[in-house]
Amino acid sequence: MTHEATEVDESAAVDPSDTRVESTVVEGAVVEGTVVEGTAVEDADLTIVADATAKARFEQFCADEHASMANALGWALGSHDLGREAADEAFARAYERWDTVDTMSNPAGWVYRVGLNWGRRRIWRRNKERQLLSTIDLDDQHDAYVDEDLAKALAALPIKFRSVVVLRHLLGYSERDTAEALGISPGTAKSRMSRGLERLRTHLETAS
Repeated sequence: MTHEATEVDESAAVDPSDTRVESTVVEGAVVEGTVVEGTAVEDADLTIVADATAKARFEQFCADEHASMANALGWALGSHDLGREAADEAFARAYERWDTVDTMSNPAGWVYRVGLNWGRRRIWRRNKERQLLSTIDLDDQHDAYVDEDLAKALAALPIKFRSVVVLRHLLGYSERDTAEALGISPGTAKSRMSRGLERLRTHLETAS
């Protein structure tokens, strides 16, 4: 939107002592109707700009994080397809709350936790309906993983250990970021990591 500069009648200028008028200066323009340097910015215009900026930030966030998040959730949940569904759901929820999520220190961690919780509920419902064990069968998921033995070893882990291993080794999260993403203490994250790796080693040694 192009604004033409106009001269301001000093006699009609807003009295700065008038507490009824609140103004915020943005790069020589004025918000909320006050005029500075001949430029006025409508509230509606600012809302459009803010919405466009937020949308652009979210789209960039998705472009940067979606693929790796879907992959990580696939490993954590034991299914590539389920991981993609969980990521889609988590990013949709992030969009709905983007004003809040965007201000978090680790938005991707929040998305991972939401996706993981959604996926776990989906597994529970699926297993409840089919009366199956909680570990997803990987027989039809060969294309999802490069190392089949590792995939099966991860699937054999309780999900509380598996989710920590995935965050630390697949996404490269620090111990502190892992704890924050999962809503647990750093000490708990460290303990689960240690126990998870120990079980993985045992499983892989047995498989070989």
